[in-house]
Amino acid sequence: MKRHRLDLHDPLLAKDADLVPRAVVAVSATSTSERWEHVQHTHRKGQLMYTLRGVIHCEIEAGIWIVPRQCALWIPGGMPHAARGAGEAEVYCLLIDPEAAGALPSQCCTLSVSGLLHELISKAVSFPQLYDVNSAQGRLIDTLLDELAQAPIEGLHLPMPQDPRLRRLADSLLA
Repeated sequence: MKRHRLDLHDPLLAKDADLVPRAVVAVSATSTSERWEHVQHTHRKGQLMYTLRGVIHCEIEAGIWIVPRQCALWIPGGMPHAARGAGEAEVYCLLIDPEAAGALPSQCCTLSVSGLLHELISKAVSFPQLYDVNSAQGRLIDTLLDELAQAPIEGLHLPMPQDPRLRRLADSLLA
């Protein structure tokens, strides 16, 4: 079966997001493929994956996180991760500079997204790459970061075994 990638609406921005001198870089992505995957990679900036449509499975060494509709997965910067899904998906990705992510959890986790946080993320995706940090856009980004820091953590984590034999078995079951 052929695998497809999640199509970023601005792939250049996502690729170079670590170099953008802003607290938050927001990117939207969609997929209409039967199956898609984004191979293991890492960012200097932390990543928030907010699922608007579909379900995403994100694999990190310690386990698998399920990201259902209206939830977000927080992945701290420097943590290798891969994502995959089936069917149509629509995702907003926020890449958050480590200095701006200080109040966010230090471990990977799934966060509940309130109505206000949804609106802030949706608005941030429309901002230009180099938004003016001293403007209304900069103030909305600050509010977004405050709301993220207060978002409740959801228990949507499936720990993976560390023993190589059990890990192979678990990977087979998941496939």
